[in-house]
Amino acid sequence: MIDLKKHSFYKPMEVDSIFSHVFQFYFKKFFHLFIFSFIAVFFIQLMAYHIGFFEIYSMTNNPQEMMNELSGLMGKVGLYSIGAIIIYGILNAFLIYYILNCEVNPKASPGNLFMESFKKYSVHMIFFLILSGLILVVGAMAGVFVFIIGMLLAMIYLGTVLFPGGAIVVAEEKNALEAIGRTFSLCHKDFWSTLGSMVLFILIMILISIVVS
Repeated sequence: MIDLKKHSFYKPMEVDSIFSHVFQFYFKKFFHLFIFSFIAVFFIQLMAYHIGFFEIYSMTNNPQEMMNELSGLMGKVGLYSIGAIIIYGILNAFLIYYILNCEVNPKASPGNLFMESFKKYSVHMIFFLILSGLILVVGAMAGVFVFIIGMLLAMIYLGTVLFPGGAIVVAEEKNALEAIGRTFSLCHKDFWSTLGSMVLFILIMILISIVVS
């Protein structure tokens, strides 16, 4: 198990110090994080290109033709979804493992860390993403019975609780089911702080995306 006590994040921090530490860390390790993320997104986009998604997007002026094309691609859409989940699971396992290990074990190369994360955590991470997605969908559907507000509250609650699950898979070496149970027990202890941090991170990422776009 990773000795998290040696990591610079392992200390009491206020919300403002959390953000400053995270951004300093990401700027320091930006190259490796960007390269591996870029490769993963490239393969996902390549799958979308071969399936024909980009041609479908060009049909937005003709909804009927667009729906006809989509109905004929349902099998390929399913394969694309499975492929995207697998790639994101492998990427997520590596990014978390790299972030936790690069300070604890600074001599380890990114390539070695990728292979270690692939062997140890990728399967558990993929199943965690699948189960988390199913839980979110079921929660949203259950919330529909309490009108739209209920669905929104269910999505916010489950999204907040499941948010740290990927890190738990790697940091505590849990399988998918154990990680989900652990996220509930951890987040219920300090739910509002977790929700506030997650909302701030999302807002910052949206702002950065808008500026870059």
